[in-house]
Amino acid sequence: MTRPTTIEVSNSLDVHGQYPWRLGQIKIGDEYEFPTRVFWLLTTWSTTGTIPTSQWYVGRHISLNSFQDFGSMEWLVDDCWTQVYSHDTFGRGIYGSLDLLVESVLAGKRVRVKINSYITEADNLYVRNGQVSAQLLGQFSKTSAYNFLTNVNWIWQIASITGDVETVRYDIGSTLNRLSSNDKESITWFVASRPWSKVLTTSSSGIVTYGSKANLNTSLQLLQYHRGRQYCHSKLRSCSTVYQVYQR
Repeated sequence: MTRPTTIEVSNSLDVHGQYPWRLGQIKIGDEYEFPTRVFWLLTTWSTTGTIPTSQWYVGRHISLNSFQDFGSMEWLVDDCWTQVYSHDTFGRGIYGSLDLLVESVLAGKRVRVKINSYITEADNLYVRNGQVSAQLLGQFSKTSAYNFLTNVNWIWQIASITGDVETVRYDIGSTLNRLSSNDKESITWFVASRPWSKVLTTSSSGIVTYGSKANLNTSLQLLQYHRGRQYCHSKLRSCSTVYQVYQR
């Protein structure tokens, strides 16, 4: 089971999903273990039935292997996503409510953005002075919708409701920046509609300002999903940092 971090629809209406957050493993007896030299296992899943894979050693820009597999697939869709806002390349709203997007981010909702033909989930979200920006980290370079380059790079972006999109490309396992760019893009913002329940708020010194740590511990013991969030209160000129944990 794989949850693609980035989805793209090609001109032929085929769907291709990238997934970078997987490491290779080997089977020893009845158990699976990491190899002595751990490597990234980058894959693209396509409705064409192809599964291109590129393997790169962790911490070094050295390719281990690259191949193309084929397989039958089942594609499952979560209908919890709702389009809440979209804007043009200059950040002028053309659909929905910016206030609703800000409210959703501050309520701990998951967010996805659509830029051109691809959709990706935000890894980190920020609200500063009423402006929303998102870090998009789960992408890697390609020659087409699903084929790998010989030299694969991470693609990291910061997308903002102003229409600004900053992109950097770093070689996998290296500090070499292959490309940096600043572009203006039309962006559509989607929000997960599932409710999150706030169970705990703490100050920077760990003092409880809402809820209780006991409730959080109980939720974790029940194996309920949780995540941390850092945000800047939009009514303050300076950036206030608050960590909140939400229970679903």
